[in-house]
Amino acid sequence: MSKKLLSVLGLVVLVATAGCLGGAQAAAGDDESAKTIDVSGSETIYATPDQVVLHVAVEASGDSASDVRDQLDAAAADLASSLEAQGVASEDIVTSRYDLSVRDRETGETYRGVHAFRVTSGDVENAGFLVDVALSNGANRVDGVQFTLSEDTREGLHRQALAAAVADARGDADALAAAANLSVTGVQTVSSSDLGYVYSEGVSTASTDIRQGSVAVTATVSVTFSVA
Repeated sequence: MSKKLLSVLGLVVLVATAGCLGGAQAAAGDDESAKTIDVSGSETIYATPDQVVLHVAVEASGDSASDVRDQLDAAAADLASSLEAQGVASEDIVTSRYDLSVRDRETGETYRGVHAFRVTSGDVENAGFLVDVALSNGANRVDGVQFTLSEDTREGLHRQALAAAVADARGDADALAAAANLSVTGVQTVSSSDLGYVYSEGVSTASTDIRQGSVAVTATVSVTFSVA
């Protein structure tokens, strides 16, 4: 009776082991049948700027720190009031740099100061005029002019670029799958890189003729497609 019992137990163990092996083999087969294609897509949208950013500065020099500070303050006040009179909001006239330093006494000018501003306006067509206003009312240096997009416009274009970039990736995935006699069956993962944003630079000269270009908004995505 003992021998029969041992034989039955041995059979049960053998069957159970065979079942485990079969399950492992089936799982391995499932992994082998999962096929994917990794592709990337991108899209660039060009738009007309709806915002201009002026980088202007007030420079002053004198024999004392207080003298230079007073010059900077007076010029900055003139600059701000003149730009506000042209429709620029006070909160869009922002200090980007303030520096007051001692110069070499051999030059005869002991102190030198700089108060730089970042001025943002939606009056893109009159960018050159705003530069002239700044230079005629306190500013004595222009560091650059940038034509940009407002935040709302930029975000809207970025979403459009993302959708187009995904469609671009899907087109490449379909082409690759077809070449391998497969078909795209779905999306497993999708991710996007940071927003690409290229400013249009303007050149400021003695003339008010500052010409704008287009602003580029670029989106790039990486997508993993399942295929069968």
